[in-house]
Amino acid sequence: MTAKLLCSALLAAACAPAQTDLAELSLEQLLQIEVTSASRREQKLARTPAAVYVITQEEIRRSGLTTVAELLRLAPGLHVGRINSSTWAISARGFNGRFAGKMQVLVDGRSVYSPLFSGVYWEMQDLLVDDIDRIEVIRGPGAAMWGANAVNGVINIITRPARDTQGGLVVVGAGNVEDGFGALRFGGRVGERFHYRFYSKAAARDQMLAVGGAPAGDSWRSSRTGVRADWDLSQRDALTIAVDAGSGRYWQLANLPTYAPPETDLRTQLRRSAAAGALLRWTRRHRSGADSALQISYDWYGRTGGLLEETRGTLDLDYQNRRRLGRRHDLMWGVGYRESSDTGPQHDYLRLSPRRETLRLYSGFLQDEVELRRDRLWLELGARLERNHFTGLEVQPTARLLAEPVPGQVFWAAVSRAVRTPSRGDHHAESWIASLPPASGLPPQTLHVFPSPGFDSTTVLAAAAGYRGRLTHRATLDVALFRNRYRSLRSGELGQPVLSYVGVPH
Repeated sequence: MTAKLLCSALLAAACAPAQTDLAELSLEQLLQIEVTSASRREQKLARTPAAVYVITQEEIRRSGLTTVAELLRLAPGLHVGRINSSTWAISARGFNGRFAGKMQVLVDGRSVYSPLFSGVYWEMQDLLVDDIDRIEVIRGPGAAMWGANAVNGVINIITRPARDTQGGLVVVGAGNVEDGFGALRFGGRVGERFHYRFYSKAAARDQMLAVGGAPAGDSWRSSRTGVRADWDLSQRDALTIAVDAGSGRYWQLANLPTYAPPETDLRTQLRRSAAAGALLRWTRRHRSGADSALQISYDWYGRTGGLLEETRGTLDLDYQNRRRLGRRHDLMWGVGYRESSDTGPQHDYLRLSPRRETLRLYSGFLQDEVELRRDRLWLELGARLERNHFTGLEVQPTARLLAEPVPGQVFWAAVSRAVRTPSRGDHHAESWIASLPPASGLPPQTLHVFPSPGFDSTTVLAAAAGYRGRLTHRATLDVALFRNRYRSLRSGELGQPVLSYVGVPH
């Protein structure tokens, strides 16, 4: 059990105003919560043609949870598996694992998906949960809007604007699992148009217990500090600047293969991480009524110790524009560029060749929402074109239909194509995963995984349909059905044994 103390006595007077209690909202109000991840624009949850769930700030506060990965357990239809104290496997609609490569994860629109192994370092997404406005979870493809690897879903973590975090906040706690955690945040303003906040947090988390009750040796420590400023430059222009940095230490038990009996070596490893990032976002409302947004971000992280040693720097530029065309069309388009440079692992158990590489991604998307019948029937048509480092041009279209024949009764259907592009590991990584004891006079045998330069993208053609509406005055129903057809799934093929003299003859 953990204890959490919000707002010390010295800062109680400066704490932010009380938030709306979702328990006091009507069912109609709950369905009017706005989401942005499904179509990259604000739309009512009730009128979103996708399987969407929103973890609200009130749910986050009531849960008492302190990590993003644990918060995702609040979303129905999302599988959250905890591998050890600091490592999670999170996905939707199957294919879950430590390297779940079919789930796109975003923080304020920035992808935190690692192209080294196709997955997310969840232990490094150590945000201050009190600063999270909401977490939008889309089950099903979102590639037309967010690009490759949004195959089985999208998770978008959206932080609160600085104007909503004014005053002071102190969070402290301790328990039998969380040895201790604490956070300090202060928000202020300069005039009526410039708001800012500063925060710093740290946590020490205890090890879990292995089967039989023995200590698992997987405790971890983390810290993070950041600042954000929101500036209303004019009635039509707004600027957001955010900078943060963090570090962590993670212990874990690793079962490594060896040449000598018993062919395995169980040891405790210490992994270290450091990360820093900066974001600049400019939004403008044009005189014509159109909206545009330009976001530039740079993220860097380094990991040492353990098997997945990696250093990566990523520059991301994203521009989008939205405008109304006549009375029926809501058109949105955008372009993007991402450049990610890395230095990968180079040790006995995992090595990349080449060790250093720069991946470049060019993308553009277009979407039109057509109101076929006023306040009753809508059609969304969209597509994204992407050119990636490994497979070249990828096309990811979608079509979505939403009908509301009577108020409060919504039906939707969608057909989408999405791709999971190869990772650096698929094309360039060789790993030693197991050893077998000598048999029948043969030398020891080892099992290695070799990369394939011809590795292609995994594709999915997904069809989905759903209903969302009010059954009675006190009950609503949200149901979704889907059928996914995958092609070119990743697999392993057993090759012919060869004799090697590296290390010892085997």
